[in-house]
Amino acid sequence: MEKGNTKNIEKLKKAAIELFQLYGYPNVTVNQICKHAEVARSSFYSIFKGKDELIISIYTMHLTQSEPLMSSFALQRNDLERLWLLYDYYISLAMEPGYAVTAAMISIELNRNIGIYDHMMQSRKWSVPLCKNCQEQGIIRNRTTAEELIPMVSTCLNNMVYEWCRLRGDYPLRENARKAVECLLDVAPNYRKFT
Repeated sequence: MEKGNTKNIEKLKKAAIELFQLYGYPNVTVNQICKHAEVARSSFYSIFKGKDELIISIYTMHLTQSEPLMSSFALQRNDLERLWLLYDYYISLAMEPGYAVTAAMISIELNRNIGIYDHMMQSRKWSVPLCKNCQEQGIIRNRTTAEELIPMVSTCLNNMVYEWCRLRGDYPLRENARKAVECLLDVAPNYRKFT
């Protein structure tokens, strides 16, 4: 990718996020994004097919940049914190661009199945063994199999992200998500952040 193209992509993403947060995804046009980013409309269309593709690129870029997650992973004090780190990573993906962008992404995923949720499901190759380890160590007291428990937790967290979007960000997503994880997993009291 050309250097100028990369610069335009970043300018367009930044402008889109700002405008979507201010006016909502459906109310923002490509022309407005281009004007706000100071990028020609022809340049926009040489990079993206439309607003949906722009939103998808915001998420897929973050999904493929997992090196910081892996660095933090090894530093966690136990497998429960490693499990939480995986969940918190996806919560951050929702929170970073804001509720308007995330709501649009949810809609695109539901209508076109572009693979965002499939990527999230791939993290189960780590979350299921982490859950099993925690169950064996008595950190997680819920005895439902990890293979059944982890999808329940994921579904709960997806619903919380939806609620956060529905309430336009006026919902303590990260705090409520951690509470829900601790409750659903029945985390032993001395490992809980919330009682």
